[in-house]
Amino acid sequence: MAVKIVIFDLFETLVSEFDAGHPSITEVAQTLQLPVENFQREYVNHRPARCTGQLDYAASLRYIVRKLGGKSPENTIKTLAERRHSAFAVHLRHVEPEILDMLNEIATSGIRLGLISNTDGSEVLD
Repeated sequence: MAVKIVIFDLFETLVSEFDAGHPSITEVAQTLQLPVENFQREYVNHRPARCTGQLDYAASLRYIVRKLGGKSPENTIKTLAERRHSAFAVHLRHVEPEILDMLNEIATSGIRLGLISNTDGSEVLD
């Protein structure tokens, strides 16, 4: 049977985010002046909503701040979201040439390409 489509996962397959430079969960919790363990629990609980596009990163932070009774200003949330977005953008704009060559070779051979990711769409759509 001939290959008709090849599907890739975005991060750690085509692009590495290992050292993305985005703020860690601990740093985000501390910046928002929230207890780290409580923030981490809520952040993990909101992952499905972020990964399915129901909430972007900033909206998720706003919700968690409200739920945990925080008082973080909007500009703090926006700054954290912008830092995260910028960190991902750096990696998405600097794909290894070998990866691009491989994708081009697959596409020009008539095989369809697919891309999946469990990341917040706002982090990759620009």
